[in-house]
Amino acid sequence: RALQKLVRLYGRDVAMLTDLVRCTIVASNLQQVGALMATMYARSVVGFASLTDDDSAYGKREEDEKTFFRITSITNRFDESYDDGQSGGYRDLSLSVEVGWV
Repeated sequence: RALQKLVRLYGRDVAMLTDLVRCTIVASNLQQVGALMATMYARSVVGFASLTDDDSAYGKREEDEKTFFRITSITNRFDESYDDGQSGGYRDLSLSVEVGWV
């Protein structure tokens, strides 16, 4: 499927390929989701716009020895503004991360 997309949709530009590996983490409550996000943030270089108006909470930071990946996007379907009618009431938090960059 990835090769097909690469040739047909992306003009053989491998930089356009995303979502090659999927992983699911199940949390029992929103507190666990918050703790997971704090850990993810602490171990990543954040590459997305700030989630709040306070850029000190979620801004870009330099890579260091604890950096394992880069968060490239977040889709927060727990947000009150999300219309859960689109998903039959299903809610989740979806992260796209990039690993192995040089």
